[in-house]
Amino acid sequence: MMADAFQRIFIGLLLVLLDFRLQYVDILPDFIGYILVFRALGTLAGQHSYFLKARPFTLTLIFLSLTSLVVTPGMNLLEDPPSSQDLGWSLLGQVLIVLDLFMLYWLCKGIGELAMQRELKQLQEKAEYRWKFYFLATAVMLVYTPFSINVEPAFNLVMFPLVILLFSAMILLLGLVRMARKELVDEG
Repeated sequence: MMADAFQRIFIGLLLVLLDFRLQYVDILPDFIGYILVFRALGTLAGQHSYFLKARPFTLTLIFLSLTSLVVTPGMNLLEDPPSSQDLGWSLLGQVLIVLDLFMLYWLCKGIGELAMQRELKQLQEKAEYRWKFYFLATAVMLVYTPFSINVEPAFNLVMFPLVILLFSAMILLLGLVRMARKELVDEG
């Protein structure tokens, strides 16, 4: 049961991370990934209350991510210059990132606490360090994005390394979920 929950979280977060589009339509919708994570967090809530604390953020993400099913020009930060971005979509993107931060914080805290209870020091440390790396990468992106609206287009090339940094942090979090599935279920 716990192994299945971690597997659903992994698949759910992977669906959120991957962004395949056919024209403007997302063929791997984020809301499906968040539904998987939400259900898995419900299963894990019996293991630790931190997983329960992540659920309201995930539920909100389910509904807000419905807005990204169809992406029109002016909504993608990487394709369109920030100065041409619709302010409403930019703000929604920032809100989604903040909600994601809270959800992943409680997920990592839950994994870390379960690891501590089972005396899995290495997994506990990885949960803490990977969360910190993700937080720093996200914080830099959150701070840079509003300022990118007012800078010269040449400076917007900074966005690409930031996206790569954030992508790398998310890959590390996916690895953490895989490790948690293996180590916590073997021990539990």
